[in-house]
Amino acid sequence: MFRMICLALALVSMASTVTAAQESNRNRLVGYLALGAGGEVTVDPDFAGSFDFDLDASVGLGLRYEILLGKLVSIAPMFEWLTYEPDDTFTDREHIIELGAFLKFRGIVSAGSVDLELYGGLPFCFAIATVDDSAADEDALLGFNLGVLGGIAAFFGKFGVFFEVGWRGHQLWRNDVRYGANQAAINFGGMIAL
Repeated sequence: MFRMICLALALVSMASTVTAAQESNRNRLVGYLALGAGGEVTVDPDFAGSFDFDLDASVGLGLRYEILLGKLVSIAPMFEWLTYEPDDTFTDREHIIELGAFLKFRGIVSAGSVDLELYGGLPFCFAIATVDDSAADEDALLGFNLGVLGGIAAFFGKFGVFFEVGWRGHQLWRNDVRYGANQAAINFGGMIAL
């Protein structure tokens, strides 16, 4: 009887490990909290010299749908909404909406019934931003976001959690003025295999 119980526990443990490995190798829906720390924004008009402002912490939300292109690579259409504010200003928080792609290079390590995914990612997004500038005729800025992120994810069956850190850089233009923002990026959230 004792041997039968040990054999049953071993089979259940092996089956859960296989299930976790299979789930980490499926397309997935990813939702996360996007944070930015430190950094600065540079305003560079064509007609005068540039000037810099420190940035307060930025905060936002993101959504990706990761499509696996093999065991080591995935690509994801992504959406991000961020709010930001220059330090020591009395303006309202500004907003950036981004649509783009996230290219991810990954490796899977099994640890019992949990799969750990170590990865590096490159987000590239087209961005639309608002800036509170009463002197300007237009409110929206157009540009892009380029970043570099490294992260770790843990899968528990069909569900997973992750944490990633890196750098996020925006380049935005309106008329003859360029706005450049650089910040440390910190994202964490959850995912579900589909």
